[in-house]
Amino acid sequence: MGLPDKAVGGAQRGLQLAEEGFRIAEAAVPVTQKRVDAGKSPEVELLRINTAVAMARIELEQAKRDLQSARLNLATQWGEKRASFPSVIGNLEQVREPSPLESLNAKLRRNPNLARWTAEREKREAAIRQSGEPISRRSWCRSNPEVRRRSGGRRAAAGPPSKTISGMAARINSRPTSPGLRVQCKLAKACQASRRF
Repeated sequence: MGLPDKAVGGAQRGLQLAEEGFRIAEAAVPVTQKRVDAGKSPEVELLRINTAVAMARIELEQAKRDLQSARLNLATQWGEKRASFPSVIGNLEQVREPSPLESLNAKLRRNPNLARWTAEREKREAAIRQSGEPISRRSWCRSNPEVRRRSGGRRAAAGPPSKTISGMAARINSRPTSPGLRVQCKLAKACQASRRF
């Protein structure tokens, strides 16, 4: 089963579970009604069961829409406009053993995106070396905050004779001021993006 097939298979299983949940919730209504009529349960229990039935109905409708959407997505990937197949057959619990690490490393070495990011990182490192500033990986995107403090007194004409007022303001630069640091920031972002692949 491929990934789109598993989406349809999962949606089919979700619909089965939602139908089963709705049947169970509906079956509890008459039992609860009899208990309320006999005085063994309060009226609130009947409200709770009816709420559970309504929630199960909503989940059932959502499961139907999810299945319809998954079927349409699979049909679209097959180049069709409508899902003309009745269902998907497969084992959702079957999990394949992962490929050996060596084969995954070989695939990574052949990946063109990884090669592109490696070239981009080397290009940016060369730009930093040309700028003449040392490469400090810890301070690539840090900038120095500007902190201002003030304090003073205020003398009021009426009331207490004087008050002390103090304050602090901090302005944090969002961009480094040095051109070399700006290049280092761009390099850091490129390195982080290349690690995602």
